Amino acid sequence: MVSWLISIKRRFPWLWRVVENVNGTFFYMRHRDILQVTEAVLEENSPAGYRFSLAVEEDSCSLSLFLSGQPEESFRYFRPHKFDEKTLRRIIKGYSYLVMKVTDAVSGEISGYFFLRCFCNNRAFAGLLVDNETCNRGVGTSIWMVCSKICQRLGIRMFATIDEKNLPSLRSCDKGTEIVAKERLSGDYILVECTIKDNINKIISPVL
Repeated sequence: MVSWLISIKRRFPWLWRVVENVNGTFFYMRHRDILQVTEAVLEENSPAGYRFSLAVEEDSCSLSLFLSGQPEESFRYFRPHKFDEKTLRRIIKGYSYLVMKVTDAVSGEISGYFFLRCFCNNRAFAGLLVDNETCNRGVGTSIWMVCSKICQRLGIRMFATIDEKNLPSLRSCDKGTEIVAKERLSGDYILVECTIKDNINKIISPVL
């Protein structure tokens, strides 16, 4: 199923957009409280030194600059969509993506980007990227944890596609959630299902 959807997205982008709009509308009709739930989870679980928050249309430019400014190596395993301002504004405005950002608690500068790609069959796919300075501070683990809590409160299943060679992402996901491999996809990617991990600390302090 996942492989089929990926194929449609790559081969027929115009059809994918139609499907995306219909899907987003139906998903929102089932979960009209999604923004309130997300805001509450983000506020309760932001790691020390950082702030998790929902992205709004006005963040499109700053998010585009942040993503475009990352080294090419950062996108070796993570390129779910284009990172130009127009694309970011479209997905933030739509109902299919729940877009969130990580900012420094002091400077307010963006240091990470993450999302839940939601489907009307009560499934969501998580994706994330943090800058090099923020890596190895527990922020990625906190993001996985937060996404699993959002999905739990909404009553939806959470998945991710991770390249088996991307060991840092696999370790981070495993620390923040309980993961079960579900399917092997093309290009060495693995489909994993993520559920909430009860014994993880609520707040993970950054390494100073």
